[in-house]
Amino acid sequence: MGTAKKYRAFARECMGWADRAQTAEHREILLDMATCWAEAAARLDHQHCLRNQSIEIVSEAKRHLSGSRRASAIDGNGRKQADGSTQPKHADGANLAKHERQLPREGGETSSD
Repeated sequence: MGTAKKYRAFARECMGWADRAQTAEHREILLDMATCWAEAAARLDHQHCLRNQSIEIVSEAKRHLSGSRRASAIDGNGRKQADGSTQPKHADGANLAKHERQLPREGGETSSD
């Protein structure tokens, strides 16, 4: 933000020089320079404002995400799921332990045999 303040000071300095310019051509050049400095300051101010807004939005989203994670299940590492179980779930919502019982063991039989 300090740079935008410097840019505005440069713009004011150019306007002061334009007031004391000896020719219309010099005055016009100095006023163009003042305009460029002022526009650069405005762009930096705008970027700073947008950056602050983005930081605020990210912070708010993280707070919401954190609260959401505390309120419901996150994963299957022994934490309580939204349905009250503690088993990891497949994408179709079935408990992993249920499917593990149906997997073949080394001898070829299933664990439910």
